[in-house]
Formats: sequence, structure tokens, C-alpha cells
Amino acid sequence: MRQSILLQLVTLCLVSITWLLTSCSGFADRQTSVVEPRVTVSTSAIPAALLTQAQTLLHQETGIPQEQMQLQASEAVEWSDACLGVVQPDRLCAQVITPGYRLVMTTPQGEYVVHSDRTGNAMQIAQSP
Repeated sequence: MRQSILLQLVTLCLVSITWLLTSCSGFADRQTSVVEPRVTVSTSAIPAALLTQAQTLLHQETGIPQEQMQLQASEAVEWSDACLGVVQPDRLCAQVITPGYRLVMTTPQGEYVVHSDRTGNAMQIAQSP
């Protein structure tokens, strides 16, 4: 009886470990994807500080001078998660509606899309040329 229970526990542990290893494999091979937000207001005015933060982020990530960046479009949106609609396989996101902005910036290298929350505390490049 004791051996039977021990055998069942060992089998359960092995199955659980196998399941965990197979479900976690391949994360490095997956691409980042973008989830489209629900637009609440189109082409809305954004706070000047938020635009400056977006330009600073783009400059830090790309090296493009801020003077060469132009805001092409902006819209107030509600992101479906705390990751601002930018899905990365190695990152967990709180599934909570997050008000924010989608900014389209043009540069000599092409068009960049920046996602932010409403305050600018969370901001990331969602698409690049």
C-alpha cells in the first residue's frame, strides 16, 4: 500500500515536471506581438510632457536626435493589459484595462509607434521600421 502511494506521487511529480518543461520551452523563439487597443478618442491632444518622454525614449533606444522626430498621430486608448498591448513571451502582464496613448512618431529612419499609460510612467516602443 505504502509503495503504491509512493509510486503514484513519483509519477505525478514526473508528469508535472515534464508538463512545466514543455510548456516553458520555446519562449526565446517567439516574437513580440502587439495587441490592438480599444480606441476611446481619436487624434486627441496629448500632454507635452508625455511627448517629451516619448522622444527621450526613442532617442535612448535608437540614437535618433529628438529634433528629427515628429509626432504624426496620437490617440487616447484603453490598453487591454498593464503591458500596454505589447506582448512579450518572457513577461507577465496584469489583465487590467489601462488608459493611455498610442503615439506615431516619424523619423528619418521611418515610423515608430510608442505605447504609454496615461501618466507616462509606463512607456515602450511597440513598432519600429
